[in-house]
Amino acid sequence: GQMTPLLAYRVATEESEEMRKIRDDVIFLLMPMMNPDGLEIVRKWYESQLGTPFEQTRPPELYHHYVGHDNNRDFFMNNMPESKAVAKVVYNEWYPQIVYNQHQTSPGYARIVIPPYSDPVN
Repeated sequence: GQMTPLLAYRVATEESEEMRKIRDDVIFLLMPMMNPDGLEIVRKWYESQLGTPFEQTRPPELYHHYVGHDNNRDFFMNNMPESKAVAKVVYNEWYPQIVYNQHQTSPGYARIVIPPYSDPVN
């Protein structure tokens, strides 16, 4: 959650050649934190378990109190307003060529990839 505003500020204000090229040559879409409450739940649990055998375990409560799961589990059904908004922008309006997901994971080795296997069906 903290990286998104920092990245937005850096892209908007930094005068390095790299950032100027991004501002001049790239259509840059930046999605906000979708579930700040879930991030806070995970952060508190992780910090309370740091240095114990349970450091990489999940919190003993739901990431989202209203739907019973983390928001990113809804992107195939799009039941929640947040999921619908992201799907509309990404899959119906902009069709990004590159998606970089700064998804928070445990200290494990998770990899998140959206490969371009075929042309979009929409």
